[in-house]
Amino acid sequence: MKLNFSGVLLNLGGEDPITWERLKELMDSQYYPNDVKRIKEREFLSLKQGCLKVIEYTTRFNELSRFVPHQINTEERRMDHFEQGLRGDTRSLLAGQAFDNFQDLYQRAVKVARVLERYRLILEVHKCIMISKPIIGRLR
Repeated sequence: MKLNFSGVLLNLGGEDPITWERLKELMDSQYYPNDVKRIKEREFLSLKQGCLKVIEYTTRFNELSRFVPHQINTEERRMDHFEQGLRGDTRSLLAGQAFDNFQDLYQRAVKVARVLERYRLILEVHKCIMISKPIIGRLR
């Protein structure tokens, strides 16, 4: 078999050409029974970032999204599903912003999460300092 740049797999055995989409359908039907597909679809629909980093959440999102092409059949729907699964603080800071594509949304989510993590660290250090001040004062 050979792939040409028009996106068609050509079968050198003289059979009709097979598109990439058709090949994926054939492979999925062969190696992913319907019950596995349903389980993966439920996983996708309930996927939340939780304690995962944005990059880990995105990797899982992309892995599971192949089982639900009907759920993410447009760029807008894909971005909406992704955004809804993000942690609340990240999602809040992304709200109201318009993104042209999934990659832009992903990159912004990574940046926002990085800023939030720095902010959490600063708060934690500040909290530790505030807790230790009374102890230091009593030791003098």
